[in-house]
Amino acid sequence: MERIGQPQGLEGPTISLDERFWSKVVKSNGCWLWKGATSRRGYGSATINGSSVATHRISYEAHVGPIPDGLYVLHSCDTPACVNPAHLRVGTSLDNARDRAERGRHANTVKVQCPSGHPYDDTNTYVDPRGNRQCRACRREQGARSKARRRAAAREMAVSG
Repeated sequence: MERIGQPQGLEGPTISLDERFWSKVVKSNGCWLWKGATSRRGYGSATINGSSVATHRISYEAHVGPIPDGLYVLHSCDTPACVNPAHLRVGTSLDNARDRAERGRHANTVKVQCPSGHPYDDTNTYVDPRGNRQCRACRREQGARSKARRRAAAREMAVSG
């Protein structure tokens, strides 16, 4: 890792980014927790060359390698401050959204009914290929309304044509 020095005019030793990073990590048998600055959501954050960088991304790149363009670094442990490379993997935005939903971390996963009041249960909930929940009763009602509009439009065409 590169060396980080003091701002001009200040005395003091330079320390490596590696030393600075690991001085703020508490390792255990499970998660390696970042004890430095964090975001509002609890993700570790470090400033490198004037830019804020997520610490789990730093750890992944240091231990595993470069993060492919367009991919995210996901936590298997669900601990935002964790920088243990064994708990990190790359994935797409969709993978990240599915993880959130499957683990109950998405705001909508706590909802027990649709906006119309139908229950979100096994028989009344459809999960689309993107992982979004949809109310089957509302989908049926929407289908019936669409069918009625098409029939009315066809009758209108027959009368005027």
